[in-house]
Amino acid sequence: MTDQLFDGLNRLASSATVPAGAVLFQRDEPSRYVYLVRRGNVALLWPDAEETTPMEILGPGSLIGIPAAINGTFSVTAKAVTDSEVGVISADRLLELLATTPVLCRAAMRMMSQEVARMRSSIAEHC
Repeated sequence: MTDQLFDGLNRLASSATVPAGAVLFQRDEPSRYVYLVRRGNVALLWPDAEETTPMEILGPGSLIGIPAAINGTFSVTAKAVTDSEVGVISADRLLELLATTPVLCRAAMRMMSQEVARMRSSIAEHC
């Protein structure tokens, strides 16, 4: 179902090239965009003092920022690990699509619930 969400958003997203080391967004910034990794790798960084510890490294087919689009603020920092190409769609457009396209809304809910489960497992492993 995540593939369906990625494909649906990918058709509407504009393209951006992101060089290795570039920051897509920082923790606590307002969410203006959702990103779709088309090529390369993007790290989500734990919100530690230096924001250098990767929480997760996402590759092609990954969606970044849907929870932030819904709640308005990024909770992590995202940084390109390699030269990457991402699709970019505005948070407002995403919210419109989720409100009017039930199949995409269900796919987004499933993706976020899987993310919550992964984070809970990760926290449990580190406690």
